[in-house]
Amino acid sequence: MFSQVTHESFNMMLEEERRKPEVFTTEKAAKVLGLPEWRIVRFAQVKKYGITPAYGEAAGPGSRRLYDRENVCEMALAFWLVQAGVRMEVIGRVIKQVRRTGGLSYLLSQDQSKTGTHYLGVIRTPRGKIVGQEAISIQSWEQLQSIFQQNRDSSLVVIPIGLRLRWLAERLRQLEQEGN
Repeated sequence: MFSQVTHESFNMMLEEERRKPEVFTTEKAAKVLGLPEWRIVRFAQVKKYGITPAYGEAAGPGSRRLYDRENVCEMALAFWLVQAGVRMEVIGRVIKQVRRTGGLSYLLSQDQSKTGTHYLGVIRTPRGKIVGQEAISIQSWEQLQSIFQQNRDSSLVVIPIGLRLRWLAERLRQLEQEGN
């Protein structure tokens, strides 16, 4: 006996499919980010980065690490910070701090007008021989000016996180359309 699929039941099936979490293998995460697979594995293996696969850590030869969208965003951020010359210990603290404030993956579905002005700053403040580093969200150039007025000896690495996550969202859509 065949069951009849109504427009309403079809829409319900689509909505249910959309709610399923997307799972990324190491290979798929590398393809999305345009990075070599060894880099993805390194972000997951080196504990200082603080990126733990959401759906499973490799337990031995032949096992797989499985990531969610937030993990992919964290790896993207880690790579951008590596490119900016930030140390892995600091990257781990930044990722932990970003995770505590709600993560990054929600920005993938935000309107471009809301994400375009979203910047992440890593402020470096000398304290004797030790340099303190912390992540801050920057919403305006006035805020940036205020940071330097308060911390004259500080330096700041600024990542245009909104623009970069827009690129990532577009990349995910392209790969989804291609069936990857």
